[in-house]
Amino acid sequence: MPTIANAQAYKPDFNCAVDHSKDSIATMLCENSDAAKHELMFDQTYYALRQLVGKTGWKYLKQEAIADDDIFKECIAPADPNNPDALPPADPSCYISHMDALTEKYKHRLSGGALEEANRPIDQHILLQQQLITLGYLPSSAQADGVYGEATRDAIETWQRVNHRPTTDGFLSDQDAQALLSGSPSANTSASVSASNDISAVNPSGSTASSTDNAPPETSAYQPPSEPTEIDKEESLISIVNEGRQEYTDGQNDFQKGAARPRRASRICKLLQDPVVTGWYGTVDNLSSSSSGYGVLTIRISPHITVGTTNNSLSDSLGPQKTLISPSDPVFSQVANLHVGQHIIFSGRFSTSNDDCIEETSITQEGSMTDPDFEMRFTDVKPVN
Repeated sequence: MPTIANAQAYKPDFNCAVDHSKDSIATMLCENSDAAKHELMFDQTYYALRQLVGKTGWKYLKQEAIADDDIFKECIAPADPNNPDALPPADPSCYISHMDALTEKYKHRLSGGALEEANRPIDQHILLQQQLITLGYLPSSAQADGVYGEATRDAIETWQRVNHRPTTDGFLSDQDAQALLSGSPSANTSASVSASNDISAVNPSGSTASSTDNAPPETSAYQPPSEPTEIDKEESLISIVNEGRQEYTDGQNDFQKGAARPRRASRICKLLQDPVVTGWYGTVDNLSSSSSGYGVLTIRISPHITVGTTNNSLSDSLGPQKTLISPSDPVFSQVANLHVGQHIIFSGRFSTSNDDCIEETSITQEGSMTDPDFEMRFTDVKPVN
């Protein structure tokens, strides 16, 4: 039977290898194992609740998570007036306290197998996910990161069916956990890895997503879901970009790094066959105006992904569509009442391109792959109530 390793070093549900130098919470989580552990403990409960509410409830759960994100601002020290460019540090103790409170808040809505799964020690929670990989219910390329997204839920349901468990609800009850850990590889698992794509929801840690921006996908074999909802589309885009970032970062030379971009573009095109999106969630990252008085808006949908207008009239005139917000556009009045850091829900149309499927405005390939800024013409922008 697999055993739990002692003194494990914990990492958050996002990639610490990319630049987080402008994010106090993300920087702290990458440096503090104990804080990262408590983030994973929140993920454990959040993803159990996400499974419980089902896809029809994801939108409202994500909206709640975004609103809960505000509490972590209390954990960031004031900017140093003598060194305004320095990143204000985040207090791990404050973060852990608030994160544990949120975990308990979400956990109160669970019962039965979902609650048993959420109450399990995090090391065993991760070990069970690794056992699904070992037994072949998840692909060998998957990572046991403690995030039970869609691929892990599908794997659990498959294991439950193959092993004739009392329920196939995708939760690992205490009895299921015991049975799974005592299992061994079986021929029955050869066809079980049919759905292998976890899609992360926004995690109210100040660093997301959720991960989760956002959590990394469990496999590189991304396939968009059939008839995805709008929240599916947003989370899937985040997953595709995260996967492309990891592929680019892992590239051993410029040839390998360059190949990641067209692969990402192909996946985006399969997902966003219509560039029009509605009801996406994000945080206002930039509010300004062009020299001609038109509105410039950038919205952050994950730690390393922004969606926004162009920032000058020349680029706007040369682009595939006009994205600067005219003072006569009703969206201009909507945006004028917002502020940086505010959580919003937005709709619009992505600009399209040959290189990235949807227009990406970074000057360098590295910027495009690690911190992409996708261009959009906004049609509706409202604060999250």
